[in-house]
Amino acid sequence: MFSSSHPSAKLLHHTQHTTLLYLTMVVLFQSQTCPINPPGAQPVLTTAQFWEVMILKCRQPELFVAPMSSSEVLEETETFIKRVVVFKEVSMNSIDWSI
Repeated sequence: MFSSSHPSAKLLHHTQHTTLLYLTMVVLFQSQTCPINPPGAQPVLTTAQFWEVMILKCRQPELFVAPMSSSEVLEETETFIKRVVVFKEVSMNSIDWSI
């Protein structure tokens, strides 16, 4: 539950009976590449095994991303997955971003 003291809340209107808040959302983008089956890696993943892990990561990202507490797949087709993700309530300083 957001309150007027939440850092993302901006007060739009306040009277004795009504408070309207405008909530802003922070969007973070991260991109990373890493080799699949680099020399000497064991076990060697097949393309099918790698794809299975990527689908699992899309369906259950909380298994791979520490700040996420849960997710729900709303819709899935052969070409996309639409989901809702819930993040844990933690400060940015307490997140372990290490790989």
